Amino acid sequence: MNDNPYSSPQVETFNKAEQVDGRKSPPSGMVLAVAIVNFILGGLGLLCTGYSVLFTVRPAVGSSPFAQPGMWFIALVVMCLYGLPSVGFVLTGIGLLYRKQWGRILAFVVAGLMGLLGLWNIGIGLRNTNELIPSVNTGLILLLYPLMIFIVLLQRKYANEFVKVLQEAEEGLHE
Repeated sequence: MNDNPYSSPQVETFNKAEQVDGRKSPPSGMVLAVAIVNFILGGLGLLCTGYSVLFTVRPAVGSSPFAQPGMWFIALVVMCLYGLPSVGFVLTGIGLLYRKQWGRILAFVVAGLMGLLGLWNIGIGLRNTNELIPSVNTGLILLLYPLMIFIVLLQRKYANEFVKVLQEAEEGLHE
């Protein structure tokens, strides 16, 4: 409970008695929900990557390996375009689940990239009137992820979950 009568009732402050597992605040459900969203997006992305590569390479495997050499390049491009961001989502989910600072930073990086991709899609839609509705809708959907990340992970009470207690960290350095 906050002893300051002038502070906002929404601001939660934590003292030494409320520390849990060396963190300044107890684990919250919001950070867990963000981690689960990252696992879902990463899992779906890896699933789509696997199917895309499978159905791109499979016709080339049945014939001579040299018959369609471009298919292997296409499969490599698909793996880079879909697989790497999916792995980023999964790693972000792991970092957030274990309340690691690198997971929070990676979430901001992935959210920034998703935000740029969303804005790029909106720009394409506004520039090309034939693709206005699908591009703007896709862009708005892509902007939901960064919005969620920045709203949740920039709040002080959730950011405190990623900070170790300074006193315990100093004791670990001096041992």
